[in-house]
Amino acid sequence: MKSTDLLSKMASIAVITLILTSSILYAPVVSAASEIDITNSNIDTEVNAKEKGRMTGGGSVFNDSMRVTHGFELNCDATKTPNNLEVNWDKGNKFHLENLTTASCTDDPAIKPNPPAAGFDTYEGRGTGRYNGVPGASTHWIFIDAGEPGNKDSATIYIWDAKGKLVLSVSGNLKSGNHQAHKGTVTPAKLVSIAIIPVNPTIALGNLQQFTANGTYTDGTTKDITSAAWSSSITIPK
Repeated sequence: MKSTDLLSKMASIAVITLILTSSILYAPVVSAASEIDITNSNIDTEVNAKEKGRMTGGGSVFNDSMRVTHGFELNCDATKTPNNLEVNWDKGNKFHLENLTTASCTDDPAIKPNPPAAGFDTYEGRGTGRYNGVPGASTHWIFIDAGEPGNKDSATIYIWDAKGKLVLSVSGNLKSGNHQAHKGTVTPAKLVSIAIIPVNPTIALGNLQQFTANGTYTDGTTKDITSAAWSSSITIPK
């Protein structure tokens, strides 16, 4: 055999065409690219992505003799909207949230009912906004939904002005009002691409190569799908 013929056959082995023989249909070419884009979204391979919930409500908390009122609608996912928070206190002071920067929704097992119906009972967040109309203020809060009728719900709120001075610090159970945690919905995330590892392997004649396949889904999660049935459209020369 000529050396050029051997090199040609080796090259044909290095470029392997893989077809996923489950219910996934896609452009089945694996060459220099490490990603395979799904070209047909009619697929059964899905994972359930739990959408994060939200918390709404408001009420009054007292700091000594000062009444602090708040009202809000906040998503557990900081990238989702709407996110609103208004705080009013002492002689007309007010804060208006403009940007939700961080959000965390968790379950405190010490808070009844446990587990909560919404899957979480505590919302901790941070954001920026306007203090008495002046931009650049910041806030940090913890809102708790301790079940009905709401008299055990609590709020902790800190607000700093644009210069970093703490202008409000209040914490306590609601004297009036209610916090309500809302459960997120479950939506299926679909497979959109497959990454094959190793990329561009060199396989000697007569040898086997173990591949790993990782799927990426529409919600950004990844999953090892190596256990799916695979086959090659290339007949390896003997």
